[in-house]
Amino acid sequence: MRYSLLFFVWFVISCTASKKATQPVIPEQVVNLEDVEVNASDSEQTETLNPEIPVYKPSYRREIDLLHTKLEVSFDWGKEEVIGKATLVLKPYMYEINRFRLDAKNFIIKSIKLNNTNLTYDYDSQNLYINLDKTYNSDQEMTIVIDYVARPSEFAAGSSAAITSEKGLFFIDAKETDPDKPTQIWTQGETENNSRWFPTVDKPNERCTEEIYITVNKKYKTLSNGLLVSSKENADGTRTDYWKMDLPHAPYLFMMAIGEYSVINDQWKDVPLQYFVEPEFEKDAKQIYNHTPEILEFFSNTYGIKYPWPKLSQVVVRDYVSGAMENTSAIIYGEFIQKTEEELVKEPNDYILAHEIAHHWFGDYVTCESWSNLTLNEGFANYAEYLWFEHKYGKDQADMHRATELSGYLASAAYRIHPLIDFHYENHTDMFDAHSYNKGGLVLHMLRNLIGDKAFFKALKLYLVKNAFTPVEVHNLRMAFEEASGQDLNWFFDQWFLQAGHPILKISKSFDEATNQLSITIQQTQQQDGVPQIFRFPIAIYTNDESGKRVFNERWVDQRIQTFTFALPTKPTLVEVDPDKIILCEREDEKDEASLLNLYNPASPAIFRYDAIDKIVQALDEGNEELRPVMNKAISDPLEEIRAAAVARCTPDNKEIKEKIVSIAKNDPKEEVRIAAISFLGENENELFLKMADELLNNGTSAQKARVLLVLQQYAPQKALEYADRYEKNAKPVMLSALAKIYADAGKTEKLDLIEKGLTQFKSYDLISYTGNYATLLAKSDALRAKAGFDKMFDTGMNSQSKIKRFAAAVAFFQVVVLDQMSKNEGEPTNFKIDIQYIKDKLKEIISNEKDPELQSAYERFRTE
Repeated sequence: MRYSLLFFVWFVISCTASKKATQPVIPEQVVNLEDVEVNASDSEQTETLNPEIPVYKPSYRREIDLLHTKLEVSFDWGKEEVIGKATLVLKPYMYEINRFRLDAKNFIIKSIKLNNTNLTYDYDSQNLYINLDKTYNSDQEMTIVIDYVARPSEFAAGSSAAITSEKGLFFIDAKETDPDKPTQIWTQGETENNSRWFPTVDKPNERCTEEIYITVNKKYKTLSNGLLVSSKENADGTRTDYWKMDLPHAPYLFMMAIGEYSVINDQWKDVPLQYFVEPEFEKDAKQIYNHTPEILEFFSNTYGIKYPWPKLSQVVVRDYVSGAMENTSAIIYGEFIQKTEEELVKEPNDYILAHEIAHHWFGDYVTCESWSNLTLNEGFANYAEYLWFEHKYGKDQADMHRATELSGYLASAAYRIHPLIDFHYENHTDMFDAHSYNKGGLVLHMLRNLIGDKAFFKALKLYLVKNAFTPVEVHNLRMAFEEASGQDLNWFFDQWFLQAGHPILKISKSFDEATNQLSITIQQTQQQDGVPQIFRFPIAIYTNDESGKRVFNERWVDQRIQTFTFALPTKPTLVEVDPDKIILCEREDEKDEASLLNLYNPASPAIFRYDAIDKIVQALDEGNEELRPVMNKAISDPLEEIRAAAVARCTPDNKEIKEKIVSIAKNDPKEEVRIAAISFLGENENELFLKMADELLNNGTSAQKARVLLVLQQYAPQKALEYADRYEKNAKPVMLSALAKIYADAGKTEKLDLIEKGLTQFKSYDLISYTGNYATLLAKSDALRAKAGFDKMFDTGMNSQSKIKRFAAAVAFFQVVVLDQMSKNEGEPTNFKIDIQYIKDKLKEIISNEKDPELQSAYERFRTE
């Protein structure tokens, strides 16, 4: 499972400035919404317990052992119901039983039979208690047949940032009324929601083999776990597909996807691969699922276990309630990955493919026994992203990805902390957060650094071999690492997995020139309840001298305040403390203006160099021009993020540097760096900039042209408008985004029809900024047109089934309010024709109406202060 896309969109909007040259949708400004006060609804609460007894979430107690599930399903599309027959082979797990329980949520039970004999049962719409014909012991198997109708659409509650609805099975445009949306059915089982469409033991510590017969209109393709055994056309125009999975897996990993797809076949060794896409993306399918064979090869070699499942299929679905889901051998992705090959050059999908494919070892092959242990699934999948980046793009890019993961965890931890292995959550969906994902992966990286690569990867293989096709808890992992490394690692697992929080470090340095002694003091300042006052960890310290010599030292931190001393031959030019950012921590380094000139060192790790450049940029913005030559040096850095930052702040009157930047603008392999170089020329060499812009706008790709147009708009807005006209015909989303920004800023209301029509082309997070620009342009049109457009957008914000569309509409209303307020503050007219009070009132209604917990949380940002 990967976080829902909206979680990341909101995190990016909230915490960082977008690299794209688009109008900000959430400016950092308090806006008067006339005392609007909207309270988010409380999240699901667990049963109130005696306050003296802490909440404890144990693994599910297994009364029965589910051995095999056979499903036969068809659908009433009009009623959005599943007509099903489940044949379950099971036996008592240990103790004798004459009655047992299944999860079956909101079913109509037609009959339950054993050996063709009806059984009695009790049912409360959630729990199905079946009374057996006699007492059975653990050696006796039984086959139970249940005829039922499932009604998943009658349940619509939201869930978490990772899984935003718990309906389990979703009908998309079932009545075929939306011309912009395909008709589909798909499922989302995690956490315990597959029991909304078939009866089962819906717990992660259960697993069984599976077969499923799916009957649909013959125009649809189907997908499920395992292999497609047969397809039979029926006399009524339907077709029944028979899928079979012979290896046991957890019920939450069962899946179906149904729709009108193009299917592209591929192969890795003896494993068939299938790429399901909407027909218009057929030619882009291999790029959408880029590197799939290579990822399988890499993880098979890295983990020491060949991909264990009979096939791997991947499918894109509409209106998905998560980012992606690792259903065994049949991964589902949200529509945000479905892009053209040109768009994928800039934004490839392999990070999320790596995450979901890695789950087929960590999550599917070996499964957490309870949601308390979720990081044993998600932490490993997050760390798999790092491993893939390290393999494919090098350690620098991998470390930058890891830095992003750390930022995500720290942002989350600022609001809520809990142990990685958490037996005290309120709702199991609470576990799907930046602890289980980000922190889990970061802790694994620390463990790898602690015991070394050889022991680390040996332990992973041992863990997988010993626990294949079984549920696991954290101590299974610890024992594998202890056996592989020969070390007692109880202290590490207790500190990082079983306790909450992380160290907060204050680091200071001093050098005594009389004794040539360097002193480094590390103080742990964390104070939160339940967080260790002292964390124990090794820390790397590097000293650099004027000759460029870089000397490594390692020390163990195990005190609240600790000073390390080093005798050196000369005063160091640079001291690096944990430059690779191995330690999961917050840190405050004592500011030393004198050392900034030496802070950027090409020999330092990428993550350290990037932080150095960030600090130097801040100093430059504060007026410290002495640091400008550092940027001149950094434009040749191997890391694209550093090159882009350096190019933007090079010495503007240095002829040699200008020549280098011209070369970068033409030849750098990374578009982000080329755009930074072009922006530099736009600011400092307008004539040369216009010439180069003209060349790129005539010969570049559509994506390049869109980026250059936005730069041109910044430095030569009239020229940008002249060029924009020529790119309107058959404009794809990447170009439409640029046109919307240009026309919105210029108030070109005659282009409103074009921009409004383009709304239907956006299926993922780009819709947010595009809708904001559309709203800005709409607000500048005549009052009647503006009112009609905002009424329609209001309806979307209130009633759309698509969460991202509701969010985009709310952000658009808020953006108009913000722009109006900013203009008033600056004493400039907005040229808005729409009544701003109407916009504020409608925004209040959208916020008040929202029931989804994630959006409620997001809308907290819209409050007045």
